[in-house]
Amino acid sequence: MREIEFRGKDNSVVGIEQKWLFGMLGVDKHGRFNITYTEKHPLGCTPYLQTKTVDPATVGQFTGLFDKDGNKIFEGDILSYDDKPYGQVVYLIGEFRVLKIKPKGYVSLAKYHNVCKIIGIIHDDPNLLEEVGK
Repeated sequence: MREIEFRGKDNSVVGIEQKWLFGMLGVDKHGRFNITYTEKHPLGCTPYLQTKTVDPATVGQFTGLFDKDGNKIFEGDILSYDDKPYGQVVYLIGEFRVLKIKPKGYVSLAKYHNVCKIIGIIHDDPNLLEEVGK
């Protein structure tokens, strides 16, 4: 069975750096996107569920695939190939693909995931792709 997991940047507290949250995605009655995840209890007791609002522009789904180092690949990840920035993971026409920067185009993530490495996230490191695309 495929693992369903999402990530998104916490925007529940204004004025502090947003951290990435990983878990199940939901939308509340006000249209806010939320991630529900397991939080470790500070006293070492039984873990509990925590739900926080996330920035919808940063939400990405786990692809079910791993990079060459065994890291989970999510939508929005920036991948390198042969130690050079290669492209961004996107969901398009029913599958996860890599939007390549040079030459421009798409390739199936399923074919290349195990030879690529995650080098960033588009929401944290957009310059990784912009500099190469010039």
